[in-house]
Amino acid sequence: MPSNYEKQLARIREESCRTEELYRARYSSGPPATALRLAQRWRVALSCEPLDWAELSAIREEARENKMIADIAFFGFINELERDYSLLRQAELES
Repeated sequence: MPSNYEKQLARIREESCRTEELYRARYSSGPPATALRLAQRWRVALSCEPLDWAELSAIREEARENKMIADIAFFGFINELERDYSLLRQAELES
């Protein structure tokens, strides 16, 4: 039976793929391309075994830096990234 950490990681990985696809269609060029680049980095970082917490933290920090210039969809992604990072960290510590 998968642990809480494994369940959370699987769900977050699946969401990261959907987010990247959405942003590829929405933000393929111009200043909003930051959203696509961060979504791609997030998906790639989540696919690593074991997770590279330094890279995940760097992505989270860059997302925070871009929060003030974000449109509503990107702002939502940043909030989800923050939530998912915290959930994964907590689930990892509990497993």
